[in-house]
Amino acid sequence: MKTLKGFTFIETTVVLVIIAFVSAFSFPFFAKYLNRTKLESASRDITSTLRVARSYAITRNEDYFVKFELDGSGLYWIAKNLTPDTPEKKEKLPQAVTFQAVSPTTKIIFNPRGALTSGINSQIILRHKNGNEKWIDIYATTGTVKIK
Repeated sequence: MKTLKGFTFIETTVVLVIIAFVSAFSFPFFAKYLNRTKLESASRDITSTLRVARSYAITRNEDYFVKFELDGSGLYWIAKNLTPDTPEKKEKLPQAVTFQAVSPTTKIIFNPRGALTSGINSQIILRHKNGNEKWIDIYATTGTVKIK
């Protein structure tokens, strides 16, 4: 007698139930991972934008700034200090991420030496809707940008 090779219906069903069970329990962890990734990505994008503005200020030998809108739109952009109404690079935060605070002002200006014109360290706080935060520090004397 010839034996048939393959899986029975019960074996296939058991495997599918196990896959469904594992998927159901791993989904919350995956959702947390995605939320954390959005916040980290937004902080890296802002850091990159600040570094580009600093680089423009140094290489083009004029003041450049990054302006942050705290109205909930999540917009921020780079512009020359002489032509503030013409942004050179405009960005937007991902959904669920907002600017919690930008201090001391919503406009961070870099001079041709790469330092902040205010002479005061600046800080940006990003918040995800789940409550997690990322802090970005900009040091006045050097213009260095760091994520905390």
